[in-house]
Amino acid sequence: MQFEYGTYYPGEDFARLRAELASKHRDLSDVSYGGLAGVSYRAGDHICLAFPIPEDANSYLLVTLVKAPDNDDEPEALPADPELQYILGSVSFVRR
Repeated sequence: MQFEYGTYYPGEDFARLRAELASKHRDLSDVSYGGLAGVSYRAGDHICLAFPIPEDANSYLLVTLVKAPDNDDEPEALPADPELQYILGSVSFVRR
C-alpha cells in the first residue's frame, strides 16, 4: 500500500477529479472506510483509492494497493481486506 499526497490542477477540486476519473475508469465506485469517503478504480494491476482532504481545497489522498506477487486474489478483492479496512478506517487529517 502506498500513500500519496495529490494536488489538484488549477481550477480542479475533488468533484472534477472524480468526473475525470469516471470518464477514464468505467469501474469507478464510491468507497468509505470509517470517516474516509472517496472513490476506487483499477489502474493496471493496481487498485487506486482517492479521498478528498477535508479543509484542504488543493489536495487529496491517493492510496495505491499493490497485490503481492504470491497473492492469487483478484486486485478488486484488496479493498475488502480487513487489515486494510482497519488502517484506512483509522485515517484522520489534522491541519498544522
